[in-house]
Amino acid sequence: MMKLAMQSARLLLFVGVWLIYTVCPPFNSFDSYWSVPVAVSLMERGDTNIDEFLAGMPKPAGYAVECVAEGEGAVPYHEKPASCAEGHAYSFYPLAVSILILPLVGLLKLAVMLLPDLHVGGHPVVAAFLAGDFVAGHAVVELICAALLCALAVLVMERVLAQLVPTRISMTLAVVFAFGTGMWSTASRSLYQHGPLILMLNLTLLLLVKARHESRYVAYAALPLAACFTLRPTGAIWVAMITLFVAVHHRKHLAAFLLWSLPVAVPFLAYNLAMRHSLLPSYYTMTTVVRPFPYAENLLMHLISPSRGLFVFSPFLLLSLLGWVIAFRRRWMFPLLPYLFAGWLLYLVASGAWWPGHSYGPRYFNDTAPVLMMLLVPMLERLGHRESVRVLFALLVAWSIFTHGHGATSVAAQEWNIRPTNIDADPKRVWGWHDPQFLRF
Repeated sequence: MMKLAMQSARLLLFVGVWLIYTVCPPFNSFDSYWSVPVAVSLMERGDTNIDEFLAGMPKPAGYAVECVAEGEGAVPYHEKPASCAEGHAYSFYPLAVSILILPLVGLLKLAVMLLPDLHVGGHPVVAAFLAGDFVAGHAVVELICAALLCALAVLVMERVLAQLVPTRISMTLAVVFAFGTGMWSTASRSLYQHGPLILMLNLTLLLLVKARHESRYVAYAALPLAACFTLRPTGAIWVAMITLFVAVHHRKHLAAFLLWSLPVAVPFLAYNLAMRHSLLPSYYTMTTVVRPFPYAENLLMHLISPSRGLFVFSPFLLLSLLGWVIAFRRRWMFPLLPYLFAGWLLYLVASGAWWPGHSYGPRYFNDTAPVLMMLLVPMLERLGHRESVRVLFALLVAWSIFTHGHGATSVAAQEWNIRPTNIDADPKRVWGWHDPQFLRF
């Protein structure tokens, strides 16, 4: 009976999170524009090029197109559009996102076909979706798929935490993860790479935590871990740290670990060689550093600036740093945890070279939220009995839910990126307390 109750609670968690993610406007689609068209091309034509969509694409989508002529490397469409006539056009961003959503796109196509009476007027994007035009209606498809993948990531996060704390606490922290981080305001809004990456990272963490009691799970973790890299280049940080962990602490499973990565790694590399004439896509080999501030200021921007700071939008995660100190002293989740925390530090160091552009809050650090959520566990175990700590935690969580809820539901908060000036042209706005993004109404 208890097991059934827990399963019911988890089902309710998943469905509730997915529904809330799905009904929240606005539909954001910037870097993710081509995710759905590529999936449609795979489903209808069996290829990954987007030649058939170039003529009808909106002008801003052209920046995410690259052309690959026979025997040549990829070049940006806006630099040499003739290369697309000589070869094929492809999305600049990772193919893995489109592959991951392919079954969902197929099911949505089937659902639209079975419900022809829903083909009604209204918002043109919604109308296109209901009419079965998933290219013109791609934003709706993105929202549904992203919401589903992120709800799954929340469910897996709860399963990770349930290995470490009582279910009551793991469920509470899962809700905090769902609505007090960029999972709500960014990852679930469209098919950015963040949501799929976080899902795969959480699956990796679940297997690694389970491996404390059954070491065979270590090898299986390589499968979702390899997927992290195919979904987003920064997944290389987690690949490096966790592979090092396995090599040092689970050497007898290292060969099996590497073998389990091959079903993902081999197709990824083979496709790139065959279609892009390179082991890695150009998105993975960019060397241009784009940052508007000196390195140190740029790094601090991601942590404490009013409109991009991790600890401004999700201040409860400051307690995760205290959790690391407690975990280090108690050797909690050792030897795995130091490798995960080192991964977070590497993200921090790398972030000094990154500019998030048009986004909401600390977009880049969404990818590290699962590790910070785990670090809350030793903090709560050590200090959670103190009423002052519980009150502080509740207040910080409430603020975090407000900031991310506002980002997930407010068009004005999203338009902050372009009004009164374009944030890319006027980046100092991220430091202005007179007009922070989370208070734009």
